[in-house]
Amino acid sequence: MLMNLIMYFHSVIEYYPDEVQRQSTVVLSKKELQYYVDILSKDYEFATITESCRRRSKRPQCILTFDDGHKNNATVVYPFLRSRGIPFTIYLSTNFVNSGNIMWHPRLMYWLLNLKPNTSFTVNRHKMTAEGDGISERLQQFTQLARIVNEYKLVSNQFDELLDLTQIIAEFCFENSPECLETYGPMSWDDVKALAKDPDVDIQSHSHHHFQHGLASKESVAKSVEESIRMLSSKIGHEPHHFCYPGGSFNRTSTEIVRGMGFLSATTCIPFHWYRYNDMMLLPRLSGHLKDPDAIRAYTRFKVSSLAKGALKIGRQYWMMQ
Repeated sequence: MLMNLIMYFHSVIEYYPDEVQRQSTVVLSKKELQYYVDILSKDYEFATITESCRRRSKRPQCILTFDDGHKNNATVVYPFLRSRGIPFTIYLSTNFVNSGNIMWHPRLMYWLLNLKPNTSFTVNRHKMTAEGDGISERLQQFTQLARIVNEYKLVSNQFDELLDLTQIIAEFCFENSPECLETYGPMSWDDVKALAKDPDVDIQSHSHHHFQHGLASKESVAKSVEESIRMLSSKIGHEPHHFCYPGGSFNRTSTEIVRGMGFLSATTCIPFHWYRYNDMMLLPRLSGHLKDPDAIRAYTRFKVSSLAKGALKIGRQYWMMQ
């Protein structure tokens, strides 16, 4: 049975400037990306999501996807993959590029990491205290804090700002850490247009606002997807035909909205290989942010016999949970 593989990445940097980014789940070094490519090239041929959906191949295909639209996708990823002749797909969050601002996740993370131990603060009526002074402790607390903020953003229907945290985070100056800008900053529309001219770079939709579609209202999801289509069409000259759910979050309503707007496929974060009998609105992807070489090798070389039934079972479970 022929199985394809869709991998997802986010930010890729030349090297890790600090331990925070080394432990980040959305940052990869160029050396680690090269390791993935070397392993995957032994078993797969590389393709964009558009090419893979358009034609069948005699060999299993691997689609490298990069979410959001980070600046280093243009400055680090593109030169590296182009030198290897490897096509790839960028799922672009158009508001991220349009605003020119760093997303709230890294702003919140670095603000929390720079608080003095035992500093108290309040988020949506949740009283919290900066625990310890170790990176691991603070990153664990960041996960909890991000969950609270996500819930608040959805309830208040505000997707561009953190409301009660906006002023606090604004006081933290990113100018003192240019590495943050290099790692988390968005590409410009000029970058996007330049990349879109290369047939080996596939620019597709990651919605306009980066919020969880599986938890948001039907109206909010529809408006965000429509704005993404409109903006990409005006900037790169053609409509996107493939979609990626922000945060991998979806439900029945969001999948039907995406399907109804004419998208040919939509990717999730369900961790399995892609078989041709998968629902095209629920394509699985494997995370490309493992840091251990042995884990990467095992992760990308699943046996068909152990996955064939599992992929369908997990896909159905995800659908039933929505």
